[in-house]
Amino acid sequence: MKKRNLTILGLQWGDEGKGKVVDYFAAGVDIVVRFGGGANAGHTVVNENDKFILHLLPSGILHPKVKCYMGGGMVVDLLDLFKELEEIKAKGIKYEKRLFIDHTTHLVLPQHKAIEKYIESLNKSSSINTTMKGIGPTYSDKANRIGIIASDIIEEKHLLDRIANFILKRSLDLVAVNDKSLKIPRNLLEYLKKYSPQVRDMLVDTPFELRKAIKENKRILFEGAQGSLLDIDLGTYPYVTSSNTTIGGLFTGTGMPPGVQGEVLGVVKAYTTRVGNGPFPTELDNDIGENLREKGGEYGATTGRSRRTGWLDLALVKRTAYMSGVSKLIVTKLDVLDGLDEIKICIGYYYNSKLYDFPPLYSSFMEKVEPLYHTVKGWKKPTAGITDFDQLPDEAKHYINFIEKNTEVPVGYISTGSDRKDFIEIA
Repeated sequence: MKKRNLTILGLQWGDEGKGKVVDYFAAGVDIVVRFGGGANAGHTVVNENDKFILHLLPSGILHPKVKCYMGGGMVVDLLDLFKELEEIKAKGIKYEKRLFIDHTTHLVLPQHKAIEKYIESLNKSSSINTTMKGIGPTYSDKANRIGIIASDIIEEKHLLDRIANFILKRSLDLVAVNDKSLKIPRNLLEYLKKYSPQVRDMLVDTPFELRKAIKENKRILFEGAQGSLLDIDLGTYPYVTSSNTTIGGLFTGTGMPPGVQGEVLGVVKAYTTRVGNGPFPTELDNDIGENLREKGGEYGATTGRSRRTGWLDLALVKRTAYMSGVSKLIVTKLDVLDGLDEIKICIGYYYNSKLYDFPPLYSSFMEKVEPLYHTVKGWKKPTAGITDFDQLPDEAKHYINFIEKNTEVPVGYISTGSDRKDFIEIA
């Protein structure tokens, strides 16, 4: 019998707890592939040995027998990557001959970070409030066909030609940045040459390797980064990331055809959070929101920024689950809601007196809507660490059942804490 692949996607604005979820399922697969984003993502994984905060590395790297691939849809900052590798190595994780980078993966350069910082400073009132990791400018250069990819750094003369072209065509931005060192091709060449030997050993043709793995009946887990509402095409534009975070990004970011994704699992936090600017209809700018932030540890793994918090928004989840063909939901951080007298759940929006329960996501609409809430009774018995659905308080069971009914997608799993073992399997 052929083993079934898995895809794990976030269905909100990111920070849904995908790191723990991928780590949990990675124990049963042979390969984990990340297909988009860069070091602007942050996955926190707690296991029996330590706590790991991963930004670029696929979460499967913590399992010694799992091979990990960084797909061509990613953008990789080599400085951040090798710093991260040193950190996990210091904690006893061996990655050699287990981590691979696609030939076509674009590289985040020091120039990209400087340009992003400059762009964000131009108009504070309309800034995206990015992570300043250079992600947007890197994807922009990819689209403009002037970027530098991983395989470029192997041969020095070729690399210098690519660098000269890049700096020439980014010259106006680099003048505005006002850092002369960033305009010297030789400086960037020397920076990238430091990593050439290590990168050479990791380079692969991802579609070829994954095709071979499928023929060998290997099981693959495709790992999403950020959340569906940040998708460059389908999210709350312009307050989005620069890549495709929904199911389409899997195919373009790995070179694999539709059908390989297997079962698609959508990760949903039991409430909602958002980092940075942009519309947030269910935001709680009060004591309840602050309580969720502190109890849930809602501070960015990448930047340390505090996350905005709010009630669970099923109007949005219903849409994002549909867009990616999600077959089961994974609800995380249920325990953060412990102790509340009542809990509100958004089931739709009013806009110009019309009700939307499958709302469009563009920001000029989202900024003006009025949420329609359904209120349920909270629970007083703690759920933290519970691993059996039958042991949950009746009110918590009702909460889960309401999510299923409203989204028309079954909840297959529930996370009740940060540890690997704090997990309920309903499926």
